[in-house]
Amino acid sequence: MAYGLGERRFEEQPSAVDAMLVLAARGQLDAAGLGRDIAEPAGLRRLKPKRVAAALREAARSGAGGTVWAVLSGALPGLLSGGPGPFGGALLALAADCAERSEARGATREIDEPAARKGSSQLLKEVRRLRAALSRETPAVPAT
Repeated sequence: MAYGLGERRFEEQPSAVDAMLVLAARGQLDAAGLGRDIAEPAGLRRLKPKRVAAALREAARSGAGGTVWAVLSGALPGLLSGGPGPFGGALLALAADCAERSEARGATREIDEPAARKGSSQLLKEVRRLRAALSRETPAVPAT
């Protein structure tokens, strides 16, 4: 499925997105596993993260932001091992978008370490934005 999301021809990607969404709706999607399956070949430069990000962005726009976040949170350890590399910038930006729009909470060591590094690259900005989204407090529920 990871390679389908990263398909070279854009017209081929919707099939992989549809399959992912159907599996998610059935409760059969291993989102963390798919995330790892995306991160590993991306790190080896066998998968174009920008293509995967475009496909996942479409899934998020269709209302599956939670599913996309679950997939990307599974990819984060692989994407961030050794610090954010240029191959993961599009996926990090999408992860930050999904985390900001969802109820995602809980910083991880994989995010905290690169976010604490000095610098102002776009990659570091996206990691910091993701860390900020994950560390925000849950809004208090008003008493009735």
